[in-house]
Amino acid sequence: MQKFEIGSLLELIQRHRVSVAAVVPPLVLALAKNPLVDNFDLSSIRMVLSGAAPLGKELEAALLSRVPQAVFGQVRSLPLSPAAATTN
Repeated sequence: MQKFEIGSLLELIQRHRVSVAAVVPPLVLALAKNPLVDNFDLSSIRMVLSGAAPLGKELEAALLSRVPQAVFGQVRSLPLSPAAATTN
């Protein structure tokens, strides 16, 4: 398995004009704080969904400062049940 590269992800988001990004919490952190994000056009992103762990308001605010046009939702689910998303 190849090592994950945030630059490759950002390039694909830009090239394919991704509108919904369903990502795990470490990627929310990378999108919010990694300086490479400033080098890419992420204006196509309309929604960022994350699950697996709750994220705080500070991290949500940092993410939305990078993709202000997007809505951020946290997905919650119990095993064998439908997921529910919450947005602000």
